[in-house]
Amino acid sequence: MSDTQTQTQSGQRCQQKQNDDDDRFQVKLHNANLKNIPDDVLYHFALATNTHNLPEMFGDIKYVCCSGSPKRIGRFATYMQKELGVRLPPGSALENISNKTDRYALYKIGPVLAVSHGMGMPSVSIMLHEILKLTYYAKCKNVTFIRIGTSGGIDVNNWTNEMQ
Repeated sequence: MSDTQTQTQSGQRCQQKQNDDDDRFQVKLHNANLKNIPDDVLYHFALATNTHNLPEMFGDIKYVCCSGSPKRIGRFATYMQKELGVRLPPGSALENISNKTDRYALYKIGPVLAVSHGMGMPSVSIMLHEILKLTYYAKCKNVTFIRIGTSGGIDVNNWTNEMQ
């Protein structure tokens, strides 16, 4: 690696650290009522603000990766665990955090939150609503959302990969 590349990467890490310390980059929701709710239940993920320490559990999230199928997001979580080198204590396994519900699957792998959203816009809307509130309550900063999977398109040849 050249000195220029090393300096660029070092500068990017430094800028990221500065952004992480700056509250301007924190997830913000424009709903003033959220500050007045004594206990907000994220029902579809079996999480709540009074029963879980959301900043401790999820405050380091940088990426939310979404996919339709709970099984597919489970496989993705296992893949990310290996790619990121996240080590679990001996005898433990990657666990679906929302295993008390049957609507969605939710895995945290280091700075990655992997979540299934089911099929159709109503299901996606519910998932996004609760995940946005989760990232807000956890005081996450600089979060990037990524959708993984297939989608339709107009004037796109079959089996074509499109990135936008």
